Amino acid sequence: MYMAADSKDMETRNQDRTSESASLNRQVTVLVVEDDRSSQVLVQRLLEKLGCAVLCVDDGEKALEAFQNAQKPLDLILMDCLLPRVSGYEATRRIRNLEAGTGRRIPIIAMTAHTQSENIEQCRLAGMDDFLAKPVRRDILQAVLSKHASGESRIDSAAGNDNARGETRHPILDTAAALSIAENDLEILRDVIQFFLEDAPVDLEQLHAALNAGALEDIRARAHALKGAATNLGGMRFRETAYAIEMAARAGELPETRELYPRLQSDFEALKTALERTEWDQIRNAD
Repeated sequence: MYMAADSKDMETRNQDRTSESASLNRQVTVLVVEDDRSSQVLVQRLLEKLGCAVLCVDDGEKALEAFQNAQKPLDLILMDCLLPRVSGYEATRRIRNLEAGTGRRIPIIAMTAHTQSENIEQCRLAGMDDFLAKPVRRDILQAVLSKHASGESRIDSAAGNDNARGETRHPILDTAAALSIAENDLEILRDVIQFFLEDAPVDLEQLHAALNAGALEDIRARAHALKGAATNLGGMRFRETAYAIEMAARAGELPETRELYPRLQSDFEALKTALERTEWDQIRNAD
């Protein structure tokens, strides 16, 4: 799936990816703009494994500051779309304005869990060059570096994973998915889990406050953040419920969001227990 709807771009979807795995002949400097700590550390560590120098910030305002004050030129920006203070869309528009007349355009890649056509179009209109579907994976990051950081225009990005709410519930913890996303690196996975267990209770409290206030946009944003964080570590049942709340808030169904919240709390406790009890070394070695 490409950022642009141009038919010539679409024709390259099935091209051989051999060149995408080729190593660059220099170190690439990447700015990662992501407010969820578990998502941020996952992307950072995967980029570092690919040999990149990585800068991380957690909102759009800091992204603008980093862009303007970087000690050496940035080669690429990975931009979450839904950020506090200044959104990823607005930060991208401001960066494009700052670049006007300089003759330089840094590639900005959206990181988003929403890969429907209208969301992709919103990224394009903001001035983004492409998108990555969350959770971000190492092979797709390699493709981004090989094509965008070397000056080529677009890549074949991963498809989205948002599914409609159904009756069959997902497993509490998909250990295979968690290990796959972390590239079987237990140090990365344990960092992601630690940040999730520290941050999710705060996000749940903020979601509860938004539910009490009837603030649908805040409900949607908090549920979206929780969904993404859970996806990074294979928390599929918690993700499923967070996604259901996000979609209900998007549709303006406040009563449904409130009905789903107790289930989300229960799913979090189940996921927390599963994460704490899982013997990751044994599971990885068994594979």
